[in-house]
Amino acid sequence: MLPTMNDFSSVRSTTMNTTVLFSVLLAGLLQSVSNKHSSLYATVGRLTKEAYRSRFHSVKQVYAVGIPDEAFGEWNAYVPMISLQEPYTIRWKLENAFVIVKISKFLTLNVLSAILSHARDVEKVFLAVIIDSPPSHHTLKQLTGMLLKRGLLNYCIIHTNTHGIEPSLLKYDTIANHFQSHDLNTSIELLFPPFLRTLEGHKLNALLSDNYPYAYLLSSVWEGVDAYILTLARESFHFEVQLINMAINRQNALHRMDLIRQRLENGTIDIHMPRAHVSRSYLNVDVAAAYEWEALVLVVPKSDQLNLINIMLQPFTIEVWTIVLAYLLVRQMIKLFSFFKRRCNRFTLKKTLTCRWSFGSFGSLTTVGVELVSFLLIEAYLAKITEFLLYCRFRSDPQTLDEFFRSTIPVLVPEYMDPLVEALGPTVAANFHAKLIRPDEYAKRAASCCARIHTLPRAEYVVRMGKYFDATLGRKQLYILPEQLTIIPMSYLVGRNFAFKNSFELFLLSVHESGLIGRYVTAHRKDMAMMERNFFTKGWLTLADLLPLFVLVGAGWCCSFAAFLSEVFGVRFNRYWARKRVRPFVAE
Repeated sequence: MLPTMNDFSSVRSTTMNTTVLFSVLLAGLLQSVSNKHSSLYATVGRLTKEAYRSRFHSVKQVYAVGIPDEAFGEWNAYVPMISLQEPYTIRWKLENAFVIVKISKFLTLNVLSAILSHARDVEKVFLAVIIDSPPSHHTLKQLTGMLLKRGLLNYCIIHTNTHGIEPSLLKYDTIANHFQSHDLNTSIELLFPPFLRTLEGHKLNALLSDNYPYAYLLSSVWEGVDAYILTLARESFHFEVQLINMAINRQNALHRMDLIRQRLENGTIDIHMPRAHVSRSYLNVDVAAAYEWEALVLVVPKSDQLNLINIMLQPFTIEVWTIVLAYLLVRQMIKLFSFFKRRCNRFTLKKTLTCRWSFGSFGSLTTVGVELVSFLLIEAYLAKITEFLLYCRFRSDPQTLDEFFRSTIPVLVPEYMDPLVEALGPTVAANFHAKLIRPDEYAKRAASCCARIHTLPRAEYVVRMGKYFDATLGRKQLYILPEQLTIIPMSYLVGRNFAFKNSFELFLLSVHESGLIGRYVTAHRKDMAMMERNFFTKGWLTLADLLPLFVLVGAGWCCSFAAFLSEVFGVRFNRYWARKRVRPFVAE
């Protein structure tokens, strides 16, 4: 059947409707994309105007890298702007600049790194990175690592959102170690805090507390990595430093922590050294990132319960004990066969049964092998027993968190560490709360009664302290649990009147990248190892040191001489007694 005109008209109308619907959808999609980009560029334009007009940031030039000219709008009418297009190369220094970069398949992070390599003063370079789609975690990690390597902290990321028209504004938080979302209307002063180049004539009140290895007193002089950083900052910013010492012990720790927080909040103290991990209890106190992450560990007291009975079985494993028992069984069987060999001629079940066993050289070789194996096993067992009696005579200590939580060892957790414990997870926090004791109760106990939470460098120092060495048992009372709790970022507490926080963070980053801190830590460890070696060793041998050796040698000689005399006089006495007892022979 041939199609009619009505069929052709219906097909044409359907095609027209489909075309109109596709055109409407395409127009809506283009309008949505246009709105997203217009909102995105409007946000960048606002930040550019604020940065150029700000009296704190000193922006004199704006660089638009990889952004089309039609996206500028009216920016270049009132802002000095340079547009960089492919191949995105510059031959001059970047300073007092606001750089706007749009990442694409042609403008990659490597190209951006090459552009930023021309930055002369990173404190005066601000960066806004535009990404069309939400960036992945891998992209953010690469971008953060590249910018931190360049020493650039004043940057933000503006990207489109897949679920809405409004773009998203991200700023990297160096304290929390992740990106935080900000409102699109956030001012340039909040995104990029102002900085100071010099503080000449200004007095900085720095509060220091004894916390090895970060800061400690040695011969009335502050030493440690944080004291060294403070010295470098004083030389860099040309300010005076007034050091305030605050002695903290386990009796006044909580009171002193509250006092430190109050002084930071009211501006009496500008900065607290050494570094610390900041919890939510210090919401009113500002912080400066230390750009270091420390491992959080448990310092656990060693067990003092003797384990002498179990030591007798510890030298050998189950497999070795099985071999030993099999060896003893075979040895007894060989002895039994030897007994049967000697008695076989008399012991017969039948008269026709005769015994003609003869081992010969094979028996001699077997005997020598058996005795050799016996000697080796006995010596190995005695060596292990001696080792365990010297080092392993106590019950085994926990090696994992699960083993520690199953033990009866309490944990010292001050009130200010509660947020840190809660951040370890609900299961770990519940286990800690079931075993915790507070400082008031801890002050009434021995110093090595319970476990404590420390950073790894601090824990290594606590374990080596002389007051935690048991001279009676000849061993250290504390050890570090091999399983770590977590990795925490370290920060410096700064006061309300600390006006150069951003510059101080950039200074810390430059000090770490220059390798000064690494060289100082290496030299410090060598010096402390030398001091410990000189402290625990006496040097030259004296006569008093050799006195026990002389006593032992003299006692040995005396015993040998006494044995010799007893033997000589014993022989003579026996001869004399024998002569006395001999009767004269009388002939009949």
